[in-house]
Amino acid sequence: MIYALVDPLTKEIRYIGKSVGDLRGKLKDHIFDAEAVGKKRYVHSWIRSLLNVGEAPIIRLLDRVIDADWENAEREWISRMRKAGCRLTNMTDGGDGTSGCSPSPETRRKLSLANMGHEVTEDVRRRIAEAQKGKYISEEARKRMSASHKGKKLPALQCAKISESIRLAMASSEARQRRSVVTKQAYDKIRAQNGGRVPRQKPSEETRKKMSESHKKRWLMPISDEEMKARAEAAKKRRGRAVSEEVRRKISAKLKGRRLSLEHRENIKNREISDETRRRLSEATKRRYAREKA
Repeated sequence: MIYALVDPLTKEIRYIGKSVGDLRGKLKDHIFDAEAVGKKRYVHSWIRSLLNVGEAPIIRLLDRVIDADWENAEREWISRMRKAGCRLTNMTDGGDGTSGCSPSPETRRKLSLANMGHEVTEDVRRRIAEAQKGKYISEEARKRMSASHKGKKLPALQCAKISESIRLAMASSEARQRRSVVTKQAYDKIRAQNGGRVPRQKPSEETRKKMSESHKKRWLMPISDEEMKARAEAAKKRRGRAVSEEVRRKISAKLKGRRLSLEHRENIKNREISDETRRRLSEATKRRYAREKA
């Protein structure tokens, strides 16, 4: 891909380059290089001048070319932009990159060590995010990105870091507030479409079967005395807990106007409990009272 870096202040194209990956990642690389110590290329100086005033370059796709013809395409775009009067920061006529070059393991190790410990500041992250807002990724590009990532497995340490990052982000008060707003908007839309009611979704036969098996296993599963004591203590703590008038009012307001369907009423009326279930319930109740008295 042939891309351009655009000045966000003047909307002028200032750099022409070539990339084989995601353009957002390429923009991050440019900003990373501009902030690195010792980088004195013209393009780095220009990017630093933008960063100093709180701006960041905009990256745009110019052309899609096959890898074997990228040199000619880059030269053509640089020549065209110079003729149009663009003040490019490219120091050459193009086509002099390192496409197809595969670094040796030793070179990769040295590059990794050199980049370790470099952290992008929050201000730079914000500017990068602002520069990428509003950009649309085509379905074709999405499919190529998806295909390139299929089958790849991340290291366990990286997976753990991603999981921890997501957990912390989801636990923040801001994230909880956003989820609450989105959920309320979704329920308001459902109520508007169903006359102020939220229709109850009936589980499929397969789901009912799984729920039944799960409950059967729970009833037949032996419970240790320690676990039973812990449950009893938790139940004692719940008993007598006062519910505030505000909470009672909210619960009452939500339940007002709700009616059970005729089918639901008939199911409750005709529900039959087997003798085996009655026996298990009776034994569990006796054991609970015996432990509470002890």
